[in-house]
Amino acid sequence: MITILHLITDLGRGGAQNALSRLVLGMDRAQFRSVVVSLKPGGPWTEVLRQAGVEVRDIGFERANDVFRAHTELQRILRQVEPNIVQSWLYHADLMATLARPHRFGASLGWNLRNSDLSESRRLDWRCLVALLAALSRTPRFVVSNSQSGIEAHLRMGYRPQRIELIPNGIDTQVFRPDLTNRAEARALFGLPQDKFLIGMVARYDDFKDHRTFAQAASLQPGAHFVLAGAGTDSAELKRLVSGFGLAARLSALGDVGQIATLYQAFDIATLTSSHGEGFPNAVAEAMACGLPVVATDVGATRDIVGDAGIVVQRGAPADLAKAWAQLGALAHIDRAEMGRRARERIATRYGLTTVIKAYEALYRAQAQ
Repeated sequence: MITILHLITDLGRGGAQNALSRLVLGMDRAQFRSVVVSLKPGGPWTEVLRQAGVEVRDIGFERANDVFRAHTELQRILRQVEPNIVQSWLYHADLMATLARPHRFGASLGWNLRNSDLSESRRLDWRCLVALLAALSRTPRFVVSNSQSGIEAHLRMGYRPQRIELIPNGIDTQVFRPDLTNRAEARALFGLPQDKFLIGMVARYDDFKDHRTFAQAASLQPGAHFVLAGAGTDSAELKRLVSGFGLAARLSALGDVGQIATLYQAFDIATLTSSHGEGFPNAVAEAMACGLPVVATDVGATRDIVGDAGIVVQRGAPADLAKAWAQLGALAHIDRAEMGRRARERIATRYGLTTVIKAYEALYRAQAQ
C-alpha cells in the first residue's frame, strides 16, 4: 500500500481543490491510501471527501503568526501518517511541505503547479513567495504541472526541478455531460430568463479572471443575457462594475453555486476571459464536456483544450470577445450543436478523468520505489 499525503492551502471550490478531490476519490484504494491535509479549515470538499472515506485533516493555518504552530502540527501529522509521498498543491502548501522536510520521515516530496504566467501579478507577497520557491525548486524529487504553458512560465521564473511531469486536469465526463436536465428546468432552477440567448462564465471574482473585460464585451452585445457564477460574483463590488456598463438588467450574478454541471445546461455559450495565471482552466473543459461551444482568452492551456470546438481570442480585447460571441450566436442551432458535440468528444478523448488518474498512479508508484 502506497500512502500519499496531499497538502493543499484549502478545500474550497477552486480548480486545484477540484482536481485533487477528484483524483483521490478516483484512485485505486486497494493500492493507494490518500490523506488530505488542508492548511486552512473548512471548505465544501472537506465533508465530501470524509463522507467518501478519505481521511481529511486541517492544521488551522489562517494568519501569518500561525506559521510556527502549523509547521509543528504538519510534522506531527507526518510522523503519524508515515507517507511514502508528500504531494503539495498550490504555492503556500509547496513552501510548508518543503520546510517540513518530508525526507526526514522517509517520504518523497512532490509539488503541483496549477498556474502559468504570474508575471502580471501586482502582489509583492506573491512575487516574493514564487521567487523563494524558485530558489528551493531543486528540493522536491518531482514536480507536476497541469499545462505546458505552466512548465514554461515557471522555468522562466527560475524553477529548476529535478524532474517535471505534465499531467493535465481530468474531467469526469459522467458528471459533466449534456442533458443532465433539460434547458428550461436548468434556467428555472437558477432564475434565468427562458427566452434569452445566454452567455455564461463560471469563475470566481478575481483580478486575473478579468471580469472588467467580460463586462465591457457584454456591453457590446445588446441582444444577449449574461450569467456569472463563482465565489464573489454576487459581491457589491462586481455589481457596481456591471452597473457601470449598463448591464444590471441583463446580467445574472449567481455567486458561489454548487450545481455547476446543471448550470451549464442553461447556457448557449460558455466563456472565460482570464488575463493571466491560468494553467489548465477547468471551466473551459467542463463546459465543453457538457456539449457547449466556448469562447475563451488565450491563456494557459486554453488553446490546446479548445481546438476547433470554439473560438480563442487575445486577452484583454473586449471587442474581439464580443465579435466571437456574435459569431457563434449567428450560427444555426444545428451548427452550434455540432460544435458542442466536437467539444465533448475532444474532452472525453484527451482529458478524461480515468486517464489522468492512471498517470498519477504511475507517477506515485515510480516515486515510492
